[in-house]
Amino acid sequence: MANYIRQIFYVLLIISALPTMVLSKEASGPATDEPRPAKESIWVLPDTGQIHCFDNSRRIPCPGPGESFFGQDANYLINPPDYSVERIEGKYLVVDRVTGLVWQNANCKASIWSKAVDCAQAIGGNGSDTGHWRLPTARELETLANYGADPGIVFAVFNAAGDPHDCFWSITTMEYPSIDALGFCSEKIVIRLFDKYAKLKVLAVRGQTLDFGDLVDSGNGTVTDTATGLTFQAGEALAMTWKEALRYCEKLELGGHADWRLPNIRELLSIVRYGSTAPMIDTRFFPGARPEAYWSSTTYEKAPNMAWVVDFSTGLPYRGGFKKRRLLVRAVRGGHVRRKQGAYGQGSTGK
Repeated sequence: MANYIRQIFYVLLIISALPTMVLSKEASGPATDEPRPAKESIWVLPDTGQIHCFDNSRRIPCPGPGESFFGQDANYLINPPDYSVERIEGKYLVVDRVTGLVWQNANCKASIWSKAVDCAQAIGGNGSDTGHWRLPTARELETLANYGADPGIVFAVFNAAGDPHDCFWSITTMEYPSIDALGFCSEKIVIRLFDKYAKLKVLAVRGQTLDFGDLVDSGNGTVTDTATGLTFQAGEALAMTWKEALRYCEKLELGGHADWRLPNIRELLSIVRYGSTAPMIDTRFFPGARPEAYWSSTTYEKAPNMAWVVDFSTGLPYRGGFKKRRLLVRAVRGGHVRRKQGAYGQGSTGK
């Protein structure tokens, strides 16, 4: 019990330090590997938690529009992380107010994948489809990561009395090789493949399965995911440096809009199509997509000369994108925004 209390205070301290001021930028107006929510369902992506700005080598004051390096992750605060720790059914649970998911430490021993699935499901629930505990998808695990702190808020809760460098199983498996499943490592903030006989820890989740991929071709060079509200550039831009990628997206005019930005790592991961063949993206909507690395706007804070990228040959993120290298770019705009009153809208939001 003492450990739980310490964990609660730790999380509340972190949450109280999160930025709350949000400035508005111009408003914006399918196959998948996991179960898809109903067509009317929308999902709100939490912000990455990155609040500092960087150039090619060091931390800098956040630039303004038109200045070098403007358009990076910390220039946009969209759906700030919002967690609470509540005692429910005799257990301390973490409630994510952005995604609506509820999390708990399943108290399962580190185990192989099949036993992890059984252990999470054995917790039970209240009888509804969304009330039963289950092993989370890789997408759901990734939403817990804080790219401005290590480990993230929720992982800090569950690991405060243990090892903060744990890896956790997801339910998401790959089409090939089928003997592998995706896990998430909290210390390295990365999704990676594990042999199903590896022994990983378990976080259990309940709530409607978080999923993306309800893609619509707008017919104007853009593709919208109606689940997240994000609109992506359908075509390919030439390879460029990170600084050039930021400037390119900020200056882009496409589909009647000029509020484009370089996607943060979570936004870029939202169009990965796990379980498909390379490139791991729906090529019906992104026909020119290549099985290569694409820039995100999120800096790897431990080494500011690098930024997070997604390698669409594997669908996995990695933090080794040296900013002066030339990598591919796909711009984004919009996205569902969580309103204080609980309603949702669309827009781009700048810090």
